[in-house]
Amino acid sequence: ARKWIQKSDNLQLLLMILAVVLGVVLGGLIKFMVPNISTRTATLVGYPGELLMNMLKMLIIPLIVSTLISGLATMDTKSCGKIGVWAMGYYILTTMLAVVLGIILVVSIHPGSAKIKLHRGTGTHEGGRKPGTLDAFLDLFR
Repeated sequence: ARKWIQKSDNLQLLLMILAVVLGVVLGGLIKFMVPNISTRTATLVGYPGELLMNMLKMLIIPLIVSTLISGLATMDTKSCGKIGVWAMGYYILTTMLAVVLGIILVVSIHPGSAKIKLHRGTGTHEGGRKPGTLDAFLDLFR
């Protein structure tokens, strides 16, 4: 068992599993020990996770594009042409479907009509509270 742990790949896997288990246990304990968490505390605790998710979202498109470019660079010209034709056909088909769906929805819903404007409400705000200084500061990095 000791040789298995000493390999760097296995050690990394073991540490990741340990971190996930530790995170779940600590999260459960904190939730159990502090049942009534204020909105401000929840916002501050969730903020790093929100930043991480935003960073991961920003990485997805460049990663996919670079993978496609490197994959196409290794292929021969004939295969690239076939893939290009299929991609253009798929793009044209989905664009036409989106246009048809948009026209159908506009005709059936009538967005911006006077009847809708008469029945709209005053609106609500999240949690019934106004944003404060902390919200403004955290929004700088979101």
